Amino acid sequence: MNLLHGASTQGRGAFGFLRHHAGRASGTLVASLFAGGIAFVTAVVLARGLGPEGRGALAALMVVATLVIRFALLGTDEALVRVAAQPRYTQSSLLRFSVRFALAIGGLAAALFVVYEVLADSEDLVAALIVAIAIPASIYHVLLRSHLLGVGAVSWWNLTIWLQPALYFATLVAFTLTSSLELRTAVASFLGSSVVAAGITLVWVRRAATMRTRAAHGQDAAEREDVDPRAIVSFGSKLVGGRIASEVGGRLDLLALSWFASLDQLGVYAVASGLAIAPGGVLQAQANLSYSRMSRSGPDDFRAVCRREGRRLAALYLSIAVVGALAIGLVVDVVIGDDFADATAPARILFLGVAPFGLTMYQSAKAKAVGVPGVITIAEVIALAAAAPLIVYAASQESLEGTAAAVAFGYCVGAVGISLLMRRERDRLPESAPSS
Repeated sequence: MNLLHGASTQGRGAFGFLRHHAGRASGTLVASLFAGGIAFVTAVVLARGLGPEGRGALAALMVVATLVIRFALLGTDEALVRVAAQPRYTQSSLLRFSVRFALAIGGLAAALFVVYEVLADSEDLVAALIVAIAIPASIYHVLLRSHLLGVGAVSWWNLTIWLQPALYFATLVAFTLTSSLELRTAVASFLGSSVVAAGITLVWVRRAATMRTRAAHGQDAAEREDVDPRAIVSFGSKLVGGRIASEVGGRLDLLALSWFASLDQLGVYAVASGLAIAPGGVLQAQANLSYSRMSRSGPDDFRAVCRREGRRLAALYLSIAVVGALAIGLVVDVVIGDDFADATAPARILFLGVAPFGLTMYQSAKAKAVGVPGVITIAEVIALAAAAPLIVYAASQESLEGTAAAVAFGYCVGAVGISLLMRRERDRLPESAPSS
């Protein structure tokens, strides 16, 4: 049992236990909703401040940078959650691993990003260099967030859901009010928000580590050992295959349009995509919460927990899909402006794709909880193989609606694929998640 979790729930009884976890769930929901709201208003500020061409140039930089960051992590962020949850490891060794990994692998990733931008004849190499500097800081921030989640500091982890987006939005607004929002100031805002967010999260990690040490009052510090970095990287590498397929599939539309379409068209599609994925923080946070509940359920109620979480997530995803598809036209007309009128149709298609995407996230959470993560990789690869040719073809025809439809088709294939794979595994699944 996690020490912070155990220390905070002892002696509360059944009602106190349920109230405690309801508080955690509502805290995560509120934080993710707030982050989604920030993502929405940030998309509006970027669209109105940069215009279609400037928004397209920013999207061309950030889609590559995001892929580089996700690949450079090598799955260590998920592995760190598992390792940090084990009291036998010293917190100082985990922090040393995080900073060394961010500097070494993040620095290499930043260099590769610059080389790519040079070869791709980037619109603004100075802006590309600024983004490259932000890559190690972003990797470090992700690892620190994983550290918080691993030690059970859910309240602080909830704060990190919206911390960097809020700092980014505040910096963008400051530039907009004091001077003007340009490509370089937009990427400088990203750099500054990443560095500050990493610094604040480090303070929270140290406080959480101190609380955990106090909670482990019966354990001698001499009994704890330094973590072996190779163990973290080795465990994380097992997750890389599924992550590559997932990340490429999730950003191939913007990447392909950056190759084939004009910056104006890319900017319009980036706004459509940004509006549609604004609820992404809500979806991911709730899926993580479901994964946690499934993993902690007992032998007698595992399947019941899965069914309950499935109904809860289905209601959430369907609500977002329907409301988003109906309201997006009004949002674009009233909030974004006429320059982005062509974003309405692709955004509506992408919102409808939220429903099958949500089903995939639910099945992925269940697969991880019962110890069959390979199912996720297979489903992600199948979805990518089905959607990639259609996405590239639609982008080559400069069809924004076609590109969005190809992405939504990939979501449907992924949802059907992982559902069938999990059905095949059903008879062999344990009644409860395997204990760690």
